[in-house]
Formats: sequence, C-alpha cells, structure tokens
Amino acid sequence: MSGRWLDFAPLQFLQGGIRWLPVVLGALVVVSAFAVVWSAHLNRVAFDQLQIELMRKNAIQEQWGQLLIQHSTLTAHKRIDKLAREQLEMEAPGKDRIIMVQP
Repeated sequence: MSGRWLDFAPLQFLQGGIRWLPVVLGALVVVSAFAVVWSAHLNRVAFDQLQIELMRKNAIQEQWGQLLIQHSTLTAHKRIDKLAREQLEMEAPGKDRIIMVQP
C-alpha cells in the first residue's frame, strides 16, 4: 500500500528520484523569492518614474497658467489703447472725422 501511489503512470518518474524532490522544491522557492524581489524593484522604479512625470506635468500646468495670465494681460483692450496713444500717437477720431459709407 505504501508504493501504490507511484503506480500511477505520470508519477513513475519519481521512483528512485524522490530524494531530489526537496532540493528541486527548495530551488523553486529560492527562484520564486528572487522573482518577487525583482518584481518589487521594477515596481519601485516605475513608481519613481511616475512621480517624476507627475511633477513635470504639474510644472508645465503652472507654466501654462502663467502664460495664460500674461497673454490676457498683454492683449487687454485698455493696454492696447494706452500703447496706441503713447507709442504710436494714435487717437480715436472725432465725430466730424467719421465718414459713413453707404453700400
């Protein structure tokens, strides 16, 4: 009764080699442990890269906001009117200088 489980065809390779089973299982455990460590390392590296990219995205968004503020400041109607009056010596025409063109 003790050797009957070895009569099953797929397990016959274990006859005589059963003393190697703990060694093989131990090696598989060690390989599995190294795989877990390597996987954890890759996960940490990927997370570090993610954090760097998130910081870069935040910096770019901040710069974009500053550029939008600068754009709105430079294109404000009051500023354009002031520059036209001071630098180009332009002024709005009076009523007597406006000519209506009929189509």
